[in-house]
Amino acid sequence: MIGKARYFLTVDRCSQGQRGVFCSKDGKSFSYLVEPLGSSDADEILGPFALVLAPEWQLMTAAELAEYKTWYPLAEFSNEYGYAVKEAA
Repeated sequence: MIGKARYFLTVDRCSQGQRGVFCSKDGKSFSYLVEPLGSSDADEILGPFALVLAPEWQLMTAAELAEYKTWYPLAEFSNEYGYAVKEAA
């Protein structure tokens, strides 16, 4: 993935302004090499919680993705999945 950008699923829980990469507790995320088909992909992954998570697909390189280090679990996914955000500056 070095040098190549991918589309990653990002979420902003309850539209609080803290968008992060949706991933498992061991750091596995959802991504596409080419542009995803649209909101249906996110809806399939997030299920009914897509309404409160405001999903978006964002294009990122490996270097950009590496900036997302602080992980927050989501009770909606039995704390097995959550979102990683950039560390505060």
